[in-house]
Amino acid sequence: MIMPLLQGSSNTRQRAWAWAEPPHIIIGTPDEVTQMVTRGGVRINSVKMVVVDEVDACLGKGGFVAASSGVGGTLHELLSRHLNPTYQEVERVATNMELADGRTARLSTMDESDLSNDSNNNNNNSGTNYADKYRQTIFASATIPQHNHFMRQCVQNGWTLREPIRVNVSPGELVPPTLKHVYVVCRDKSTKVGGLRRWMKKELKNVDGDNEESSSSSGPTKILIFCDPRRPLDMLGDILAKDFNGVVWKEGYTHKQEEGYHSVISVLRMEDSLGTRAAAMEGFRGPDDRTGVARTYDSRGNNGGGGNDGDGEGGDDKLRILLSTDLTARGIDIPNISVVINFDLPNDNEGDTYVHRGGRAGRLGSKGKVMSLITADQEFVLERLANKLSLDIRCVARQDKKKKR
Repeated sequence: MIMPLLQGSSNTRQRAWAWAEPPHIIIGTPDEVTQMVTRGGVRINSVKMVVVDEVDACLGKGGFVAASSGVGGTLHELLSRHLNPTYQEVERVATNMELADGRTARLSTMDESDLSNDSNNNNNNSGTNYADKYRQTIFASATIPQHNHFMRQCVQNGWTLREPIRVNVSPGELVPPTLKHVYVVCRDKSTKVGGLRRWMKKELKNVDGDNEESSSSSGPTKILIFCDPRRPLDMLGDILAKDFNGVVWKEGYTHKQEEGYHSVISVLRMEDSLGTRAAAMEGFRGPDDRTGVARTYDSRGNNGGGGNDGDGEGGDDKLRILLSTDLTARGIDIPNISVVINFDLPNDNEGDTYVHRGGRAGRLGSKGKVMSLITADQEFVLERLANKLSLDIRCVARQDKKKKR
């Protein structure tokens, strides 16, 4: 049984089920899993594997573990305390060790050598620690800066008993080679919306005309636009809907509402309020084949995947646009995204976010395009990013400076 945890969810029946019959696999954020562990919803001594996906998201500058605050702090507490790899061994040794007067030995008096010696004596001198044998911890990410330093930190922070083994399964390139990288220089920030509209109209015209410069050969297009969380995404969605004869996705959306429109615009953002953020995530990752925003954006929902319309129409022939914050930069796999647009450049200087954003397109060898909207004073930032990632990012349009009267 697999149990996804939805932070802030009002699905009390699902949570009660998890407590009554603990699932075999639990998927959740560090906050969600920590709450379930501390409330007794997880039998710690029965955990056989811990997987931390996108582990670099908890790292601070220079690849250091941000153990003091935010996601990094919660993850550190979860791995070093609640899911510490020595948990089972400490519990077993503490149970078996008694002092002469019958009192149980205090855990604080035992160090790692005590555990190792006791483990060797109780496992036929095999030298295999109980926790090593039965608990596996996996850290995964496409981008881990200073991985050697990170592996040492895993031991220092008590996440693992020994340095992890690094397994590199990448093809040797962080960014898919099938992606084309371009940028448009806008006169100033106030002209970026206009620059976006003009570029998209030109790009979609190329798609319809089967132009070689287009990111896809023909057919409908899926465009993912990344914006700063402070942007009025709803307003931008309304503008694009007018430009492309579209309808903006709303709660309770059905495919019948797409009839007569050429495009569907969805908006997804990470809200400051936990309740609002949870509601957005619940709509995006809903149980019915990615209901809500993701079902709207992913036309696979039309083919018996969980849509409630039953007509199987209205999705495959639509232009689909998703306006999002970095909430969708990681862990989202929606096929046939042909264009990723950085309306706002990522804030990090390492290029990790640029890599993850661009990775939403060009998946499984398909062609794609990453377009960044910048101002003239940001051009050097993009050039530095291109050098760091060994990318060829070309300027395809440049707005003329406003002439002084």
